[in-house]
Amino acid sequence: METAATKGKKGVVIFGGGTATNSLVDIFNDLRESRACTLSYVIPISDNGGSSSELIRVFGGPGRLVRLIPAGPEGNADLAATRALFNHRLSSDAQAARAEWLDVVDGRHEIWTGVSSEKKELIRPFFNHVNMEIVRRARPSTINTSFTHHISAGLADKTVITGQNAISHPSAPTSLPDIAAASTQDVANQQAEDTDEHDLIEDANLPGSLPTLRKQYIEFSKSGEEDLSSRIERVLDAVAGAGAVIYSIGSLYTSLVPSLILRGVGAAIASAPKGVVKVLILNSSLDRETGPSTDPFSAVDFVRAIVRALRESQAADVRQVEASTGADEVRKYVTHLIHLDGDGTPKVDRDELARLGVEPVRVYGRRVDGMLRYDEGGLMRAIEAVIGTGREIMGRSRRNTKQ
Repeated sequence: METAATKGKKGVVIFGGGTATNSLVDIFNDLRESRACTLSYVIPISDNGGSSSELIRVFGGPGRLVRLIPAGPEGNADLAATRALFNHRLSSDAQAARAEWLDVVDGRHEIWTGVSSEKKELIRPFFNHVNMEIVRRARPSTINTSFTHHISAGLADKTVITGQNAISHPSAPTSLPDIAAASTQDVANQQAEDTDEHDLIEDANLPGSLPTLRKQYIEFSKSGEEDLSSRIERVLDAVAGAGAVIYSIGSLYTSLVPSLILRGVGAAIASAPKGVVKVLILNSSLDRETGPSTDPFSAVDFVRAIVRALRESQAADVRQVEASTGADEVRKYVTHLIHLDGDGTPKVDRDELARLGVEPVRVYGRRVDGMLRYDEGGLMRAIEAVIGTGREIMGRSRRNTKQ
């Protein structure tokens, strides 16, 4: 959003989405305030991970926007209560959840405490609308012309997996048969069986959705999953004028890449004026998408995946993408990499990054439940330093950053 204070100033564009990026929203908001500039988020509408999968499965629309509600000035109980309201999770027991939901819709639930009467009157009609959609979509005869966007991952071994939950943190085996090896009739028969099975689910009738996306994924785990059979090779399926582009932490192929492969995105980033920095905040750990134990991703692999996605958004030949690893080409898309250094973090080869023209910036982290996480203050200073210079970090406090 542009105001009188930000008019004419170069903004910051954040590519991200998912729980990981949600954790950095306050940092990005502080960055916007300190620089008095605009802040834009590019969030993929193909996100169907966790609770978002239920919203898409039932309503056909994206659901992860709550985290963008501003925190407001300190002591603003109304905004804090509003965020708590939308972040509330219902009971895992179906009957208890139904009773609790009806209390929320009727305005009787204690979660409304602290929400101003004005906001309550604005929000309740929306909840009533949602409730009506739940009832309407529970009728198998409902006709709806909505269509959803799907995301699939193609692995190096030709396996195809559909849906973010199935790719990142499945509750059951979900890979589709190797289309190259299976006959067309075999695939058609399997899809027909899946459709018949999932049509028995009362609310699994959203037109345009694939059978595999009709499964309920409300229970899942993001830790301890089995490795993918091989690396993900590709994903099927406000930049102009920005002063900085930030690729945030999160699932590389299901939260970040879906926005990068869209037509025009790569060209817009590559054609940005000299001095516009493009910063990758490297994940603090490897996940199912990037951490096959036999072939884990390094920082260079993350950079190359982003470059490849942005090149493919320009309909570039895959062979050209693989060959275009020189510094001049890579720096069109990634100029800096902010990272942690410790057990479980992706390997950072500073010499190889330098060859690619990417400047690494190490940030000291902190342990949270045994896991290394970014320190908010250190990360904020690193981002400000990189964006502020567009080159090397000079004349800044090195307490929380290190070259």
